[in-house]
Amino acid sequence: MATNIAEAVKLIENYQREYSKVTSSRLHCYLPAWAAGVNVEFRPRNSADIRFNGLLDADEQGRREMRDRINSLLDQILTVIVDGASKDEVYEAWQKICAPEVEKADVRFSSSAAPLPELPFNMQEVVRSVSENMRHDAARVNSQGESVHVAIALDGNLKHEAQVVVEGMVSNTKRPLHVYVLCRDHSQNDMDAVVDLFPEVEFTWIPCDSLDYGEITGMLSHITVSTMDRLMLPYL
Repeated sequence: MATNIAEAVKLIENYQREYSKVTSSRLHCYLPAWAAGVNVEFRPRNSADIRFNGLLDADEQGRREMRDRINSLLDQILTVIVDGASKDEVYEAWQKICAPEVEKADVRFSSSAAPLPELPFNMQEVVRSVSENMRHDAARVNSQGESVHVAIALDGNLKHEAQVVVEGMVSNTKRPLHVYVLCRDHSQNDMDAVVDLFPEVEFTWIPCDSLDYGEITGMLSHITVSTMDRLMLPYL
């Protein structure tokens, strides 16, 4: 254990002394470097990874509070370890130390959900309004088999990326493909361009620009309101 701790300290000191800035996609590099005061930038490969929940949107104060809570637990258990406790004694002590946190988690996950607030819009009116602006483009090339139905949601920032997604689906299925596009910031020319690129695909365009969900909380910073549009699929 002493050897491993010495190696860890050496690595973190190397971050501090040798680099003016550290950029990493690895959580186990980012957090120790940040805690040691290193100028570090976190670039995860998958921002939606559940391990990063609460971290990506946390400010400096929030990260410090997390660190202090973890340190308070580690201070207690490391004392038990260096005092020479057995493996079973360490596990027993760790369970006791973490019991208050576990109790909080149990309460959080077992409590009944809070009543949902009223929608900031009239569902029937929204469905009617969106439905009136739907556009359907039948496939121009016939193919055999039962259709694969796929829904995607995007705003104007992902027009080219959406084409890549459709290309991937077209290249990897021999069955007919029907794509439902919940879109924002898409003109008729944008739709025409995609239809022309993929004549073998059936498209249903569902413009959601008029949908306003009111205040939205709990979304990661890189996610736009288009993510919410998928909740409307059962109604549309």
